[in-house]
Amino acid sequence: MFYKGEVRFNAGLLSLGGSRTGMAAGVKFGRKPKLSKRKEQELLDMLDSVAISKEELARQFNISRATVYRLAAKLDKEFEQQTQAI
Repeated sequence: MFYKGEVRFNAGLLSLGGSRTGMAAGVKFGRKPKLSKRKEQELLDMLDSVAISKEELARQFNISRATVYRLAAKLDKEFEQQTQAI
């Protein structure tokens, strides 16, 4: 007879083993990105060169404003790293 705690513990072990097997096989976990690398680069180029609002970019690419701001922060961080390297 199992107690609730034992069942939860055993279930955790089973799922942990499954994810380890998946990682060993090269399975990618998590949500797929909304933008492809090409679309992400296109958005970053538009952020850098075009005078368009972030809200409008979000609408054009069918993503949230938070995603646009996250990518803008990534662009700023890369710029700072490049200027520090010089």
